[in-house]
Amino acid sequence: MTRQAAQAAGRKLRWPRATAGRTDIVLGVALALAINLLLAGAYFWSRGGQTTHVRIEAQSDHFAAYVDGKLQVQASLFAPASGGFALALEDTRAVPSLPQPRGIDSVRVTDMDTGAVLFEDDFSVLPLKGSGWTDVVGPAAVADGVLGANNAPVTLRMDDRGWNDYAVDVTYRNITSGSVTVRSGLDGSGVDYSFRPFRHFDNRLAPLEKGRAVKEYGGPRLQMARSETMKSMLAMTLRPYPYALALLLVGAAAVFVLASAGRLLNRRGRAFAINLSAWSAWSVAGVLAAAVFGGTLFLNYSYGSHMPHIPDEVAYMFQAKVFSSGRLAASPPPVPESFDFFFPSLIVTSHGKFASVYPFGHPLMLAIGVRIGAVWLIPPLLGAACVTMMFAIGRRLYNVRTGMLAALFLAGSPFFLMTASNFMSHNTAVFYLLASLLFLAFARKRPVLYPLIAGVFFGLVLNTRPLTATALVLPFGAMLLSGLLPRGQRASGAKQIGAFALGGLLMLGAYWLYNVGTTGTVQGGYAAGGDVGQVVGFGGKNTVANGMQNDLTQLAFFSLVLNGWPRYIGLLFVLLPFILGTRNKWDWFMLACAVSVMGVYTLYLENGVAYGPRYWYESIPFLMFLAARGAERAAEVLAGAVHRMWQPGPATAVHQRPVWASVLIVYGLAIALVSLGSYRWLFDDAQHWRVDQMPARARDMRRYNGADDRLITRVNDMKLHNALVLTRPCSNWQCIGTVFWLNSPTFDGDIVYAKDVATKNAVLFDKYPDRVVYSSTYLPPSIVPFGVNPEATVTSSDAGTMPPKGSDIPRPTAVPPEPTSTPDPQTAPKHDDQRRRDLLVV
Repeated sequence: MTRQAAQAAGRKLRWPRATAGRTDIVLGVALALAINLLLAGAYFWSRGGQTTHVRIEAQSDHFAAYVDGKLQVQASLFAPASGGFALALEDTRAVPSLPQPRGIDSVRVTDMDTGAVLFEDDFSVLPLKGSGWTDVVGPAAVADGVLGANNAPVTLRMDDRGWNDYAVDVTYRNITSGSVTVRSGLDGSGVDYSFRPFRHFDNRLAPLEKGRAVKEYGGPRLQMARSETMKSMLAMTLRPYPYALALLLVGAAAVFVLASAGRLLNRRGRAFAINLSAWSAWSVAGVLAAAVFGGTLFLNYSYGSHMPHIPDEVAYMFQAKVFSSGRLAASPPPVPESFDFFFPSLIVTSHGKFASVYPFGHPLMLAIGVRIGAVWLIPPLLGAACVTMMFAIGRRLYNVRTGMLAALFLAGSPFFLMTASNFMSHNTAVFYLLASLLFLAFARKRPVLYPLIAGVFFGLVLNTRPLTATALVLPFGAMLLSGLLPRGQRASGAKQIGAFALGGLLMLGAYWLYNVGTTGTVQGGYAAGGDVGQVVGFGGKNTVANGMQNDLTQLAFFSLVLNGWPRYIGLLFVLLPFILGTRNKWDWFMLACAVSVMGVYTLYLENGVAYGPRYWYESIPFLMFLAARGAERAAEVLAGAVHRMWQPGPATAVHQRPVWASVLIVYGLAIALVSLGSYRWLFDDAQHWRVDQMPARARDMRRYNGADDRLITRVNDMKLHNALVLTRPCSNWQCIGTVFWLNSPTFDGDIVYAKDVATKNAVLFDKYPDRVVYSSTYLPPSIVPFGVNPEATVTSSDAGTMPPKGSDIPRPTAVPPEPTSTPDPQTAPKHDDQRRRDLLVV
C-alpha cells in the first residue's frame, strides 16, 4: 500500500492491515505479561496507601514530636505537670482521591520511665464517651479498624489522667492534618502538637491555656517517610488497575454478543463498517473547538469577571500592557511603595527598569489581546486551538479516531476548562507545546522548515514555563534521535535535529536577551526575585522527601480535576495501552513526556496549588493522547479476541474482525464518561470535594481566591475621570491587586490606582498634582472622596454612599493620618497564597 493510500484509509477510519507475524505477537504478549506483573506487584504493595507514625514525648518540661521516626520539633515549655491526652482529626473526606482507609489506626500511651502501657485503642469499634474516653466530639466513624471524620472535625479526649512523663504513639492512615495534645486537662490546658502531612507540611508545638495556643514553636518542614509517600502515590495511580482487567473481560463479552448479533443480521458484516470522511472528522473537531471557546469564554467573562484572580496573573497582565506599548520594560512607578501589590514582588525594578519576573512567552500572547482591547479573548482562543491541534496531531501520529477522542478528552476535562479560562501561563505553554509537536509530526514533509518552526515553539515553552521545557528536552531529544535509526532516513533525520536545535537555540538567545533588556543580567527576573538555588533542586531548602510530598499533593488533586470521572476509573484509559502491551513508540514517547513534566517538580520547593495542581497542567495533552490510545488499543484487542473465538487458529486479516462492535462498546463508554465528568463540573449542584484553590464546580470560579470586580464596578458606576484612587491596605493582596492591573504601564492613565501608604501619600500627591483623589476599601467595598471615612458611607448591604462629582472634591493639602483599618500586607501574617512560595520560579 502506498503512503497516499494508507493515509486515505486512515481518513476513512478503517483498520490497517495486519503486518505482525507470530514473532511480533509473542513479543507483544511477553511485554504485556511483564508490564502486568510489575503493575500487579506495585498494586498489592501500595494497597492501603500511606501510614504515618507520630510520637509525642512529655518529660518534665521538655516536649518532643517525632514523625516516622524523625525528630520534627522540640521545646522546653511551661506546662501542667500532669494530665491526659487528646486527638483531633480534620475531615477525612475532604480530599476523596486519597487512598483508603483514612483516619487514626491506633493510639498507645506508655510511661516514659517503665515502658508500661497506660492506655491503648486499635479502633476496632467506635469509641464512645464513657468507654475509656472522657469525651468524643464530632461525626466519627470506624471502617476497617480506622477512625475517620465524616465531613467535619472529630476530637477524642482523655483529660486529667494524672500522667506525668509519658509518650503518646499514634498511627495514622492517609490523613491531611491532625493534632495530639499531651498533659491535657479539663480546663483546656496542655501542650498541642499540630501537623499537616499533606500539602503544607508544617508542624508546631504550642502550650495551651483554655484551649488556645499561648505561643507557637514551629519546626522545619515536615519530613515524611519516602516509602510511605510512594505507596500513597502508587495506590492512587493504580486504583483502577483491577477494574481495568474486569472491564476488559466484560467488554469482550459485550463485543462478542453485539458482534454475534451483527453476524446474524448480516453475515458479511459490511453494513456495520464505520466510515467517516476527513471533512466530517474535521467538522467534529471544529465543533469541539467552538464549544471549548464558547464555554471558556463564558467562564472567563461571567464567573471570572474577565480579570486576574491570582497575583501571578496581575504580573502577566501588566507585562502584556508593557509589550503592547512597544517596550520590553516600563519605567519604575513614581512612588514604588504606593504601587507594590504583593510580597514577594512579582514586578521588580532592576537597573532602572520595571518588569515582571516572568519570561516573555505568556505576556507576549496576552499583549495581542491588550492591543485589540479584548485580552479576555486570548485564553479561550488558545484553548480552542489546543483542541484543534490535539485532533491534528492524533490523526497524524495514530489515526483519525484516536485524534478525535484525544480532542474530546481534552475538551471535557474540568482541569482544562478552568485553566483555559484564566490568565495564568499554563494554557499558553500547552499551546506552544502542541504547536511544536504538530510541526514535528509533519517534519518529513519539510525536513528543515517544519522542525525549525517546531524548535521555535519549543523555545517559546522555555520562555513561558522554563522548568517544564527543561523536563521535556530529554524525551523530545530521544524522539528526534530515533529518526536516525532507519538507515535510509539518516540524512533527513539529521536535518530535522539540526533545524529543531537551531529554532530552540534562537529562543534560548531570546530568553537571555529579554533578561538583559529587563534586568541587566542573563539570569532574569527569577534571580531578581530571590535565590533560585534555594527553591529548585535539593541543595537548598528543598529535600527529596519534601519534593515527593509535593508530588503526592499534586497527584491527589490531579485525580480530582483531570477528568471528573468516578475515582475507580481514574487513569484507567491511560494505563490501558501498557496493560495491553503496546509497542507503539509514540505511546512510550507520550508516557515519557508526561512523567517528565510531572516528575521535574519534585525539584521544586512548593506545590503551587492554584486553579488546581497547575504545575502538572502541561502533562495533560500527553495523558489525553494515551487515554485515547487506551480506548483504541482496547477496541483492537477486543475485536481480535472475539474474532479468534469465531475462527481459532492463525491470525486472519484485520478487516474481518468485528471492529465496529468493539469501537461502539469502548468508545461509547469513553464518551459517556466524558459527558459525565464535564456535566458534573459545569452544571451539577453537588460539591464533590472541599479543597481551597480547587474549584469543585464551575460556579466556584466566581470570586475565586477572594478576588472580584467590586471596586471596578464602583469606579465604572461613578464614571470617574482624571482620578487617583488610593486603596487602603489590608492583610491580603486583593485590596490593591484587583485594580492594580488596570494601570497603564506609564502610570498616567485616566485613572491611576495606588496603595494608600500614609508616609508616602504627600510625595504621591506631588507626582499627580492635577488629579482628583479618592479613597477606597475592598472589604467592605467603597470609594469616597479622600479624607472621608469609608466606613461611615457603607450601609449594611455594602453599598457605598455616592460621593460628589470629581470637580467638587478638593485635593488634600497635608499628609493624612495613618489609616486605622487593616494592617499593611508586608507586616501582616501571610495569606495561604503568599505562604505557598518563597520565590515563584516556575
